[in-house]
Amino acid sequence: MKIMLGVALALGLVGISLTLAQPPQGEQVAPSNAAVPPRASRAPEVIARSVPIDLAVQAAKVANTCAGSHAGVVVLDQMGVSKLYYLADSTPGTHGTAAFRKASTALLINGPSEGLRNRIAADPAIADKVIADQDSSGKNKTYVSQTGGLPIVVKGEVIGAIGVSGGQPIAKDKECATAALEAIQSQLK
Repeated sequence: MKIMLGVALALGLVGISLTLAQPPQGEQVAPSNAAVPPRASRAPEVIARSVPIDLAVQAAKVANTCAGSHAGVVVLDQMGVSKLYYLADSTPGTHGTAAFRKASTALLINGPSEGLRNRIAADPAIADKVIADQDSSGKNKTYVSQTGGLPIVVKGEVIGAIGVSGGQPIAKDKECATAALEAIQSQLK
């Protein structure tokens, strides 16, 4: 009798679970072997021209050695995307941010970052970009007119930029960015 009661109880539970698994009346369920709709395709990503990573690292090491202290070095690609952030051990993160801003400025004006003010005065399009970059207090978020940012030019084409921050005195940043570019220039194609 106990066995019969156990079997009846088990069958009852199976029946309940089958009933609960059924969709409500009128609702259609896709068969389990139905094809999954394809995802929307992504637009192909654009790969901007840039310095190869091994040369970017080499340039960063030269710049850091030149600075004689803990410098931040940033290498950007042609579109302004970071290729390399290089902060030697014990380097304050602010040097990385400053190096990025210097490199971004050099890329924007296609020249040394300290030339920003002159380019703003001469080119309304650059002035508009710099104004659009300001925060609510009027301070630029990205662009600076400090020395240390240089475009990377190969056969007349700007393929990126390098920024150096942390040299003492600050004027040394440009010297170190120049040394870094000179160290890799012959290897760039």
